[in-house]
Amino acid sequence: MSPRTGIPVPSPGGRLRAPELLQPRLAVLTAGLMRLERGEQEGAGTIRRMGKVFLNWAIGEGLENVEKAAFDLVGADDADLLEFGSALRAQLKATLSSMGPEPSQHFVVLVVEDDPTDVIFLELALQAPDRTIHTVSTLAEAQEILDREEVALLMTDLYLPDGDGRTLLAHVRDQERYIDLPLLVVSGHGTPDVKAECLALGAQSFFEKPVDPTAIATTVSSCLHAVAKRRLNETTDALTHLLKRNVIRDLWDRWTFPDPSSVGIVGLDGFRKLEERFDHEIADSVLASVGTLIRDAVPKGSVAARWEEAEFLLLCPGLNRQATSGLLQKILDAIRDLTHRDPRGESFRVTASGGVVEITSGAVFDDAVEEAYALLEEAFESGGNTLAETAGADDAATILVAEDDPLSAGILIHRLEKEGFNVLHFPDGSEALEGALANQISMAILDVKMPGMDGFELLERLRKVPAYYGLPIMMLTSMGREEDIARGFDLGADDYMVKPFSPVEVLARVRRLLKR
Repeated sequence: MSPRTGIPVPSPGGRLRAPELLQPRLAVLTAGLMRLERGEQEGAGTIRRMGKVFLNWAIGEGLENVEKAAFDLVGADDADLLEFGSALRAQLKATLSSMGPEPSQHFVVLVVEDDPTDVIFLELALQAPDRTIHTVSTLAEAQEILDREEVALLMTDLYLPDGDGRTLLAHVRDQERYIDLPLLVVSGHGTPDVKAECLALGAQSFFEKPVDPTAIATTVSSCLHAVAKRRLNETTDALTHLLKRNVIRDLWDRWTFPDPSSVGIVGLDGFRKLEERFDHEIADSVLASVGTLIRDAVPKGSVAARWEEAEFLLLCPGLNRQATSGLLQKILDAIRDLTHRDPRGESFRVTASGGVVEITSGAVFDDAVEEAYALLEEAFESGGNTLAETAGADDAATILVAEDDPLSAGILIHRLEKEGFNVLHFPDGSEALEGALANQISMAILDVKMPGMDGFELLERLRKVPAYYGLPIMMLTSMGREEDIARGFDLGADDYMVKPFSPVEVLARVRRLLKR
């Protein structure tokens, strides 16, 4: 653990292997408890075996509460098996809950069964914290759910009120989105021919009624484990084990962000030089360590993705700029604490920079990321090893905007004030000059075509004021001819943008000029 940040420093094998090991075993334990409750003594053997499995697993993972519950179960008398087994199950469920859901670890299970008694047994066998169980009795209802949701597993009876379950199997396998969907059949008509036909239609398993909850729970957990691994490969970067960029974009589209929320970005300083100095194996080991550190540092409810080769994006719903800045600063400090080894075995360290922007509901994903990247570039250009963020109310710069077009002025004022800047707006060039002389300003953005005094004359007069010799001044105008641009720079403009303009690009240039 980093002594300064409290963020765990990653080490091989330091990540909890659950839920992929925990969930299937928990399902088997649950099935054993159910059998023992019904008076089936075979359940006792299942409970004792799973107690030993969980004891060894908990010792290896360092989970003391689970270890104690499993130890008590292993040493329990037969009369106390149900009590101690239930206590272990509760402890395991609490462990799963505290870990929080992973994007690849929630499953929609569809059960098509018209017999009420079988429905009860199946629901008991399938229940788990990581699942939503939909139980329907007809093919039509099943198809509606398949169209509406992303089903992870389908279990169906064969003889249903509105048709044959084999029709559903064939139809599902014809849909590209469900080409790998696990299909299980539960039926009281398990003749060899029927079984062979179901397997030929793509079913993984065929269960004969009356159902065996233990066998079904084990098979379902195994199938969902395979689904989780496939999802993980599709959504997670293989090197850092953070989300891929397409996944975090999808989360943005699906989530509702409370006000305020934040977007942060972390980038390793001088990573290309590190790649040139060492081989790719060393560079990859650095990325893997940093990825693990970020994964451990991100709080529940926030997510992180590998965005570029050595840059990582964080979405932090409900965290304001100050809270996210504190999180990123801890990450930057912890990255500096990591020790790496070069091919000769000598130790070295790396540094990182970051950028944070606060967002409100309705923010556009690409704009938020671009703003965060602009801040990261500022941090890089200032020498790295630092955190850049949008200005707060106490340290806000005052920007003079001379613009007579109401629409352009409105866009600029809204965007600048949203980012924490103070704005003085004047639609007249002469008024803008008086305003500049009467106030202390940090920067000016000037249109050219204005009443009273055009922007070129205003620029020239501002440059004659000693206090504004070095004032950052940007021209923002529809006059984009070469001679106009040349005139602006000759008169002392620091930057020149031609309308129509991107508010995000304006902000990036404003921050660059103010940082100068």
